[in-house]
Amino acid sequence: MTITETLEHLPDPVGTLVSLVDFLEPGGRLMITVPWAGKTKTSKLQIGHLFDFNAPSMHYLIKLVGLKTMQVAEVVFGETSTSMFYLAEKEG
Repeated sequence: MTITETLEHLPDPVGTLVSLVDFLEPGGRLMITVPWAGKTKTSKLQIGHLFDFNAPSMHYLIKLVGLKTMQVAEVVFGETSTSMFYLAEKEG
């Protein structure tokens, strides 16, 4: 399952991830990308972001919803945008 550049726009990113994780079988994987707060030069208000995510907050969020981080990477888009790529697996 994939969710890219979306969580930061949602009023309840935790609830959204919990709902998505419910669809996964144990061992199922979720790929997530979000803008990396502090590394992206665009204003969050300008592009409609309700939340900012950094590495510690994403690690916490992934664990909170019952996922295990499998892979993390930095993805750079030109000079103004950097995102975090997470591949996480449902435990159990």
